[in-house]
Order: sequence, then structure tokens, then C-alpha cells
Amino acid sequence: MNIKAAIRQLVRTSGIGAALADQSRRRMRSQSPRACQFERLENRQMFATLHAGDVVYGGTNSPNQQNTYEFQASAGTQVEMVTKALTGSMAGFLPAARLFAPNGVLIRTFSESSGNQAFTLPNQTGVYTLRISDDNWSQSGSFAIGFETTRPFSPDARTLAPGGIVYGGMNNRLQKDQHVFYARAGEIYEVVLRCTPSYPGFLAKLKVIAPSGAVKLVGDGNSPSQRLNVTETGRYILMIGDDDLSQQGTYQLGLERIRTASPDAQLFRKGEIRHGDLRNLVQKDQYVFYGHRGQVVDLVIRRESGAPGFVPTVFLYGPSGRVLKTFTQASGNVRMTLAETGNFVVQVFDNDFRQTGTYSIGLEGISPWSPDARTLARNSWFFGDLRHSIQKDQFIINGSAGQVIQMRAIGQSTSPYFDPLIEVFNQAGTRVTWFRASTGPKSLALNATGRYLIQIGDSAFDATGTYSFRWS
Repeated sequence: MNIKAAIRQLVRTSGIGAALADQSRRRMRSQSPRACQFERLENRQMFATLHAGDVVYGGTNSPNQQNTYEFQASAGTQVEMVTKALTGSMAGFLPAARLFAPNGVLIRTFSESSGNQAFTLPNQTGVYTLRISDDNWSQSGSFAIGFETTRPFSPDARTLAPGGIVYGGMNNRLQKDQHVFYARAGEIYEVVLRCTPSYPGFLAKLKVIAPSGAVKLVGDGNSPSQRLNVTETGRYILMIGDDDLSQQGTYQLGLERIRTASPDAQLFRKGEIRHGDLRNLVQKDQYVFYGHRGQVVDLVIRRESGAPGFVPTVFLYGPSGRVLKTFTQASGNVRMTLAETGNFVVQVFDNDFRQTGTYSIGLEGISPWSPDARTLARNSWFFGDLRHSIQKDQFIINGSAGQVIQMRAIGQSTSPYFDPLIEVFNQAGTRVTWFRASTGPKSLALNATGRYLIQIGDSAFDATGTYSFRWS
């Protein structure tokens, strides 16, 4: 017998095993059962968080359900809110909202039928609570909530610099895009908006909001370019959304500064021809030249290529921002006497912001003449080449009062209808005579001693060619 077997035999014969079993049974009977206790928990509800710039979706599964949202805001914050029912909701479902201040006081009620809500929060900083339910607790359905702040602007706002173009899309009906730019009081801006519907009925709406929260300008995708006279210094909001927050689509938004010119404006020297490409519907090209009151200048523009209906249009602004002249290619050469001193802005764009294309624009000084004007000696033939249809060549001659001069020009065409136009100006910029090469020669009795300007270009600014010119 091994040791383990011997121990088991000893326990059975000595009664030790029975004693241990009896002791265990007595211990179990002496212990009372342990009671289970349950604690009632407070009724808790998890709230969703709203952030400025959000469009949030929700729904009710029963008519008496309400959804609760919270957002943190400072006293006096300006906000915009809107709610709409989504497709698939029960007939008659109308989402209604109740907004409570941090102290629990109801401060605003609205529903889908109320439309967009723009208002200022009370003088309380903290957590605001928004509760959404069916307006009469009778139907259930799905809804969307749009939430924006306009003072301060929403955190997802994008910066748009003067001279910039931004492309955007309304991917859902309640979306609003914010674009922000900094402006100083006294500056002048122009804003233009165009849109393309993804669904019938989409029309992008523009609202310009000043740093104070005041709405300064309202327009839409069909409006012409709109002018904004800045009266407050700070950040302005350009807010874009569908006009009735019901459809989706894309848009183009352009911003230009007129006083002073946008930072991407190009220097325009007298005697130059600039070539531009308006690749975007809302694009505006700016050129700047310096001028003095009383100076005389020539401007001419020509359409080079583009979509049907493309009409490059020019606005000339004075240093004050006032529009001095508007014209197109149909206007021909535009001659004007400057009424202000400072930087003048020449702005080129499609006439209705619906087509794209290329153009050329030329600037010449008449009084004083352009810096590339050349002195032309008497009795000498000059051979010129007008390689561009709006090119103008300038020459300076000297004459005495009472002197009679003879002028002759011969044109040789490199394109149909080329006919050089010869103009003669005195030092004050007044045109004293003119003739075409096809009708010359021309005699002129000078009425004053001094220098005279002779300017030669194609008569209709639509053809090119070479010419010969002589005066005696």
C-alpha cells in the first residue's frame, strides 16, 4: 500500500472525514443569505453638440420625441438658424425648434415655415440648448438644422483677398458658405456672383455682413456686379447660400477693390498694349496708370477670341473710385481729359459675366504724349508697321506759327480694310486736323509755335499693315 492510500484509509476509519463534513454543513446553515440592493439612477439624456458652420441631420421615431442639441456661445453672438423636414417624413411633419439660454429661459421659437432666422443671443455666455420636435407632436420624420455665426464669423469661413475668385458648391440645401476679407473705412469694393444649378430652381444668394453685424449688401447669381462702399474697418463676411435653402448647385464669387486697386492689378504704361484672358465668368482684370488732372489719354479695346456673346467691357475709375467712363469695342477709340490726379484703375470684364474670352487693350498719352513717341524730321519718310489692330505710333514735329505743312501717308495692307488714320494734336491735347491715307495728302496751317503730336493707327482698329509717312 502506498502513502496516499494509507492516508485515505486512516480518514475513513478514524471518523475524521465525517467530522469535517459535519462542520462544513453547520457553517453553511449559520450564514444568512446576502441581500441584493438596486439603486435608482437619475433620468439622463445625451445631447448632441452643434458647431457654427454645421448642417446636422436628425429624426424622431415617434410623434412625441424631441431631439436636443447644445452649443457654446458668448454673450451678444449673432447667429443664423434654419430647419427643414427631409424627404420620407410623415405627411404633415413640420420640425419646430425651441432655443433656451444658459439660464434655461426660452428665448426663441421657430419652425420650417419661419424660414431662416438671424438674431442676436442675449447677454449670457454659456451653453445654449436647442430642442427639435414636430410642431404639434402628431407626426414623426427626419430633419436638418443649419447653424452659422456671423459675429464672430463661423470657424470654417475662408479668406478671400481682393482680386480673388472662389468656387463653391452647395452640397446640401441648408449649407451656407462664408468668405471673409479685411477692409478699411473709405475703401471701395465690387462683388460679383454667378451660379450653376445642380437641381432646377437653384439660385445662389449673396449677403455681405459688416464687422458690426449689419447687412450691407444683398444680391444673387443674376445680379450685376455690385459696389460696396466700406464704412467700417474690420472683417467683412460674404455669405452664400441657395435663395430659399431648398436646392443645390455651384457658384463662382469674385471680389475686387477699386479704391485702391486690388493687389494683383498690373501697371499700365502709356504707349503699351496689354493682352488679357478672361478664363472665369466673374473674372475682372485691373490695370493702373498714374495721371494728372487735365491730361488727355486714349483707350481702345478689342475682342480677340471667345465664346459667342463675349463682349469685353471697360470701366475706368478715378482715384476717388468714381466711374469716369465705360466702353466696349463698339465704342471705338475713347479719348478723355482726366478730371482727377492719382492712380486710375482700368477694369476689364465680360459685359454680363456669362462668357469667357481674350482681348487686347491699348493706352496712349495725348497730352503729354506717350514716352515712346519719336521725333520725326522734316522731309524724311518714315516706314512703320502696325502689327496689331489697336497699335498707334506717335511722332513729334516742331513748327512755327503761320507755317503751312504738307503731310502724306501711304498704307499697304496685310489684312483687308487696312486704312491708316493720321491725327495731329497741339501741346494742349486738342486735335487740330486728321485724315486717312486713302484720302490724303493733307495741308495744315500751324496756329502756334511749338511741338505737335502726330498719331498713326488703323482707322477702324480692326486691321493691320505697313505705312509710309512724310511731312514737309
